Amino acid sequence: MTEGRSLSFLHLVVVCTLISTVGFFFGIRVSSVGWIVPLLASIISFLTRVRWIHIRRFAMWAPWILYSGGALIFSHPENSVIRTMLMYCPLVVGVAATTYAPSEGEYKRIFNSLRVAAVLLLAILFVRSRLGSGEEAFFLAAESMTAVLFATIFAVHVLLTGSFVSLMSWFAMALVPILSLSRVATVAVGIVLPLAIAPISALVRGLTGLVIVIGALSLFYSSGFQEKMFSGGTGNISDLLSGGGDVQASGRVEIWAALIEGIARDPWVGHGPNASQAVVDEVVEDVSHPHNDYLRLAYDYGFIGLGIYLATLAAQIMAVVRAAGQARGFKRIILYCIATSFIPYLTLMITDNVVLYAAYFGNIQYAIIGLGLSRGPSDG
Repeated sequence: MTEGRSLSFLHLVVVCTLISTVGFFFGIRVSSVGWIVPLLASIISFLTRVRWIHIRRFAMWAPWILYSGGALIFSHPENSVIRTMLMYCPLVVGVAATTYAPSEGEYKRIFNSLRVAAVLLLAILFVRSRLGSGEEAFFLAAESMTAVLFATIFAVHVLLTGSFVSLMSWFAMALVPILSLSRVATVAVGIVLPLAIAPISALVRGLTGLVIVIGALSLFYSSGFQEKMFSGGTGNISDLLSGGGDVQASGRVEIWAALIEGIARDPWVGHGPNASQAVVDEVVEDVSHPHNDYLRLAYDYGFIGLGIYLATLAAQIMAVVRAAGQARGFKRIILYCIATSFIPYLTLMITDNVVLYAAYFGNIQYAIIGLGLSRGPSDG
């Protein structure tokens, strides 16, 4: 019935993500492939595999869909429909994935497929770095999100199995945000080791945390990070905490200040889906995102909407962790890996646009969640 097709669906989502990381192909921007194709494939799955849908696995999202969908009906800021679709896309992919039923062997092949995808990601980014010029060659903010997701999966696998190959895979993926000087993405790729949502001993968490802190300090005081972080070329951690020392935020501080001012005017229900884009356009040129998803959601949907969204994420995490506790074999490992992926997700929300960057993070994340929450042969 559904067994044997799980890999094909996941491969489609992963390939589309990799296509998005190509950036431009013969002058055509191909990033939209990463969400449009998976969305259409998921809709086709709904229509052709209705009897196998386990939509109740994502029932916790109903309040958020009703709230944000209602906001879309009664408010029509520019690009609100398309960005609402981007926000819903991972969830649609996740529900579609529940129509498949991976076996124990398929869960292992899913993990191996992600290793291959990581190698392909490095190859794509290497070619881009050779074809690009100057800073553009290493401007990989969106692509770093994909690397962080892969790194998280490999990190948890290391912690649960001690795999040396996965350790090297984590390190390779960690190099992407490090070399591109993506500051918060670099933090996200490190904290997953001590904070992994998995049955790890306190000793292991402590040791990995110590190693990460030492590595983070070394990176922070490296010349590349110092120049990216401070306009004067040098600074200290105390400067970051105080906001002094010529901290470079690429216009984020001005955008955030404008959003906070707008939130204060309408704190509870917000200004409508994607209303934050107009604010960003007024403050900074050639930027269309707030680079803070917490402020974006609060401005667009109010504190009520932000609260519903965060509560839904918490419920989703608990559902995955509960399923991991009941699973066995490699499915258990996969579920703990993907539960931990919400740690970098919540971290990236601080300075990036991961909520709308479904093509780079959310689609693969929810495809794996859907496969893990479906009931297949490995459930006994």
